[in-house]
Amino acid sequence: MAQDEQDAYRVFLRLAQASQDQLNAGWLATPAAAADSNVPDAVARVDVGLANLQDQLGEVLLAAPEPVGRAAQDLYTALRSAGDTQFELHTQNYGHTEPLADLDRNAFRQHTDHVRAAREAYIQAVRRRRASITAAPSDAASAVRIMRAVPADAAWMITLSQRVPMNRIPHALDREVREALDRLSRRDIRFCDPDLVAAHSGLVAALVHLVDEFDGTFAPDTPGPVTYTEVPPEWKRTEPSRYYQTVRVLSQARDTVLTRYEELINVMSSTGNLPAPEDPPPPPAQNFSVTSGDNSPVNVNAAYATGSATATAGASPAPQAAAPSRWYSNNVVWTGVGAVGSVAAAVIAYFALIK
Repeated sequence: MAQDEQDAYRVFLRLAQASQDQLNAGWLATPAAAADSNVPDAVARVDVGLANLQDQLGEVLLAAPEPVGRAAQDLYTALRSAGDTQFELHTQNYGHTEPLADLDRNAFRQHTDHVRAAREAYIQAVRRRRASITAAPSDAASAVRIMRAVPADAAWMITLSQRVPMNRIPHALDREVREALDRLSRRDIRFCDPDLVAAHSGLVAALVHLVDEFDGTFAPDTPGPVTYTEVPPEWKRTEPSRYYQTVRVLSQARDTVLTRYEELINVMSSTGNLPAPEDPPPPPAQNFSVTSGDNSPVNVNAAYATGSATATAGASPAPQAAAPSRWYSNNVVWTGVGAVGSVAAAVIAYFALIK
């Protein structure tokens, strides 16, 4: 966290604490004796303090990310609302000798609690901001492990996202969900950011619930190998309420997994920890040697082609370092060369003709 950002947070908190102290003094003040009398000093100081706080709020909003800025704005709003309430009580009760807090005890309690809660929320937001910066490398590494453990294109994720009725659970789906749960529960996935911790725990809990519901299904009473479990179909006839309720609970457990996964992806993205797509590994190049009609060696290199690139065959060129490339676009099309045997045959035939 930059020093100027930290300084802005600290100054804002000190001014907010001073305004809170001034509000406390204002609640103990009594209204002026008449409309033409001076405003009590305690009430006047509240307005001055809030003006200074508003100026510092602008500095915070320039330096802070959205969660901290929102918490700072909420704290200022709570203090401003309490100050306005105090001034209204003062102007509506000239000549009263009771403190403002006694003139409207509900307003005193509500505004005091609101300011205290907003101040604590601001402090927690700044702490999370500091933790997200100091723990960023650890969180980024855990996010990479998340994407490897549960890629969006995993077969079981695609199956769940189709949202078909959950009356039948293939063994492959059951196995893959349990394997994903095991990978997500390993100790090497450990977040520090509280939002990431909550999102990761939510997905793990949703998968645990889904596995528990899978355990409530039964193998069919049929001869031969069994590849699935199911909600007994005879329940539709003997216990229809039980059947449809069980299917409904399974479907809800599935939907919760999809929702929690989406939430985790969104939190990783919003905290800057969502890893970039990895490069797909290139197919291995195929190299072999053939001889022409005069027995001179010819090397044939068959490799993957990208975009408009083509594979070539001919005399051995001088070795050159391959330039690295990165592929992040879904529009990249990986194309093959064709049958390597056909390439070799064409080369041999060419040299036989020109001999």
